[in-house]
Amino acid sequence: MQSEKSQAENMHRRFISLAAKRDWDGANKLIANDYSDEWDNNREEAVQTASELLQGFLYLNIEWETTEVTANQGIAKVRGFAKMNGSGGGFSSQIMSTVNALKEPWVFTWRKESWKPNSWKLVSMKNEEVKKMGF
Repeated sequence: MQSEKSQAENMHRRFISLAAKRDWDGANKLIANDYSDEWDNNREEAVQTASELLQGFLYLNIEWETTEVTANQGIAKVRGFAKMNGSGGGFSSQIMSTVNALKEPWVFTWRKESWKPNSWKLVSMKNEEVKKMGF
């Protein structure tokens, strides 16, 4: 059986993959109903914002580099960096440049909803550097 750390990191990688594919229905299923973030988004607002930010991409790949995973009693934090590459119109190149230049890691907090290894749900995410930029 996988450790909580491995389970949470696997769900996180699945979530990143769904976001890169812009599969918002799939990504939404991995987000907790009580999700909230430092930008005051709830679950629906977070998915809507991500959808709007990434809609201009014709092609998008998001590579995730995990720097640390901590897990304790059904709560896990996955820290790391996202690197984006792709092509598209609108603000696509600016979004890629901004994300790829971040020095502070993203922190995603996951909660295990049941005994099942795939029951992890995203409850929050943050990035201090992005917050300081005013986004």
